[in-house]
Amino acid sequence: MAHRAANAPPPRYSDLPLPPYRYVAGSTPHPTRDPGGHSFGVERGTQPAFDPESWRSSQQYLRGVDLFNHAFWWEAHEALEDCWRAVGRRSETGLFLQGLIQIAAAHWKRRAGSKTAAARLCRTGVSKLRKTSGVRLGIDAAAFAAQVDACFASARATPARILLIEPAADPAWEGGRATGMLAAVPDSLASGPYSLTDPTVRAVLERLHGEAAGQKAALARFGLSMLTDRLLGRQPTPDREAARAKNLYLAISAKQGAFVYLVARSLGARRVVEFGTSFGISTLYLAAAVRDNGGGIVIGSELEPQKIAVARANLEEAGLADQVEIREGDACETLKHPGGPVDMALLDGWKDLYLPVLENLTPHLRTGAVVLGDNIFTFWKSLAPYRAHVRDESNGFQSVTLQLGDGTEYSVRL
Repeated sequence: MAHRAANAPPPRYSDLPLPPYRYVAGSTPHPTRDPGGHSFGVERGTQPAFDPESWRSSQQYLRGVDLFNHAFWWEAHEALEDCWRAVGRRSETGLFLQGLIQIAAAHWKRRAGSKTAAARLCRTGVSKLRKTSGVRLGIDAAAFAAQVDACFASARATPARILLIEPAADPAWEGGRATGMLAAVPDSLASGPYSLTDPTVRAVLERLHGEAAGQKAALARFGLSMLTDRLLGRQPTPDREAARAKNLYLAISAKQGAFVYLVARSLGARRVVEFGTSFGISTLYLAAAVRDNGGGIVIGSELEPQKIAVARANLEEAGLADQVEIREGDACETLKHPGGPVDMALLDGWKDLYLPVLENLTPHLRTGAVVLGDNIFTFWKSLAPYRAHVRDESNGFQSVTLQLGDGTEYSVRL
């Protein structure tokens, strides 16, 4: 039987029990109005003051998060609304909570079949989240907003989940925002495994992102050479491009890395395929997620032997080598047989190969699997056939382009 990693239960943050059933209009008793409702006759009374700085100890807020993550969306709406009232509806935190409430309501409406209302609530809620930068109430606002957008881009996508995080008490964090190279990476989960805060993993990522940031001049020269080829009508082979970029990171940003990690965690991904390993920055984020999901494998592919050696050394240094297998050679061949059902794929190699690599992988993608394609805006013309393919439902996908990095195509296997 195919492994259904997405069924992995989310973490629990509060000590309060979940209701005996989820309220679905027309199918289950209304929780408070129906005598058979799970909260009928329960007095809400005066809610205790909610201090945003002390969210970690607020059982009401944490229960709202638990209810959301376990698909009690009407109940989550009610629990978070109490916090919203207590903190002040027009305050910055109040507007952020209102965004969460609207996203919970959007999930509830979609489950009830009200697609138009769900889409409207989703847009309104996400717009409020995007007015917040960094981490608020333990939530990386930008990453969660992108996750919700991706969820509502497909009727069959896995519902969004909230993974609570908190900044560490160190000089790199100022006023709730990270100032170092990992500005987009949350420092520690309030509960459950979170390998990105492992000092060893974090040190390797800090070093690699720093080295990548120092290659701006070299990247500009590389971009100029690509533009020259295009203007002269030259079509370099993947082997030629790999050799020309053998010393370049060409890596995802820390913010993209945090997003990739969160997507893999929300899917419960155990088998991930990566096209374009390079020096292993994105591989580290994927391997960290796989390990935190209980273990599995990230199958990478890279043409340049020198990059493979360095990537393996970086993974070994971070203590994540056991979660990764890097295959050398043409990805159209090396990734044909991933060894089992694939939960997630990241495409960040030679752009003309995105589509053939995906076509080879498609028979192995489980229903609900996510495929991320990087550099959509930078290579808009080259990736047009790929975008057209994943946006045609007859090919078995629903897809949306996210405003993340240089454009990230988020596609869900139907």
